[in-house]
Amino acid sequence: MNNKGILTWWAAFSILVQVQIGIGILSLPRNVHQIAKGDGWISVLLAGLTIQLLVTIIWLLATRFKAQTLYEFAPKLVGKYLGSLINLAYSVYFLSMVFLTTLLFTDILKRWVLFKTPHLVIYVLVLGVTYYLAKDNMKVIARFYTFTSAFVIVLILILVPAIVYFDIRFVLPVGQAGMMNILKGIEEVTNSMLGFELLLVLFPFIDERFRRYSIVVAANAFVTILYTLIVFITITVFSPAEIKLIPEPVLYMLKSFKFDLVERIDLLFISVWFVSIVTTLVMYLYVASLGVTTIFKRKSHAPMVGWCVLLIITVLFFSDKDIYGIVNYVRVISNASYLFIFVLPLLLLFLSFIRKERSK
Repeated sequence: MNNKGILTWWAAFSILVQVQIGIGILSLPRNVHQIAKGDGWISVLLAGLTIQLLVTIIWLLATRFKAQTLYEFAPKLVGKYLGSLINLAYSVYFLSMVFLTTLLFTDILKRWVLFKTPHLVIYVLVLGVTYYLAKDNMKVIARFYTFTSAFVIVLILILVPAIVYFDIRFVLPVGQAGMMNILKGIEEVTNSMLGFELLLVLFPFIDERFRRYSIVVAANAFVTILYTLIVFITITVFSPAEIKLIPEPVLYMLKSFKFDLVERIDLLFISVWFVSIVTTLVMYLYVASLGVTTIFKRKSHAPMVGWCVLLIITVLFFSDKDIYGIVNYVRVISNASYLFIFVLPLLLLFLSFIRKERSK
């Protein structure tokens, strides 16, 4: 695990923000509207608070083992064999996130841009770019994230024209869906904002001078506000009847805009959004490869990145690509994620206090 302690506060902030902004941003307004109606934006705010609680648990656990990643301190807490099992489980989970993100991204590209391009070609291109970055060390990856942080601002600017089209009546009266439905919407939003759990592995890479709780608070707050704005703008542009019929309301909203300079702003959005998807894939793949490297006791993670990519492409090739298959994959992985973002971190934190384990 080289290059520990090299991330500045801005690099750490950029990574945490960009891994949370993923594939779910396009369909989230419709999905949360189906549950919480016009109060979907409130569900996003509450989900942000819920995620901050989960981040706090992970932060408390990580700060007890400042110089060690999850893969290093898990065996110390629960024993060699159970610790190896936990490391394997997390590695598989991180790889499954790469699989799911690539699958969903390819599905959208096939329906919006690359209609006749074979799935396998898209898999190879997307994961090829991901491999090229993930095989490097954290210092190189951090520079990439610092550079691509500007694209997040571009995403926001592309959405600005939608403000003039919104109709505030679509979200009134506030609280129309009822508190229970608003709370149910939290689960849908949380699944779209995953990525914060990577802090379990990334924490030791942050420079000790910048290991501040305020950084993770600021990163989560930024993503929460961004998602709230996207959901609020989208559900006020489309009527409740319209948004039920639109799978990716953000893209459909942008497609309706016409400018002299750019005719299809939705395609411009997809181009910029591709960078956001790659940043998510790179970090999940990098962290998964570290886990595999630890399990097989290898010195370098680079060869493992290649084997992981080959495994994911193989699984993608034989996976169901219709909408029903994709929905099933999303449901299974989303349900499993709670084990890795809440149950296991809380259990390990509890054990660290009971056994009084922490790094010196």
